[in-house]
Amino acid sequence: QVLAVQEEIEMAGSEGADVTKPRGRIERADALYKEAVAAFGKKEFTTVKPTVTAAQNMVQKAKEALAQAQAGK
Repeated sequence: QVLAVQEEIEMAGSEGADVTKPRGRIERADALYKEAVAAFGKKEFTTVKPTVTAAQNMVQKAKEALAQAQAGK
């Protein structure tokens, strides 16, 4: 999901939309995803689920921010 939303953000940016907010959120989602993968690799399983959930929430918020940016709000 992160990659798809990143692509949508880049396309909206190239069309002139202000994508500062959605870009920040998707970058945070990507960082959280990488933290979850690292935690899994270290067998820190109690950390994985909340980190993945946070990443999913950030992706959703990035989508919402992107929709607002495309609507010109």
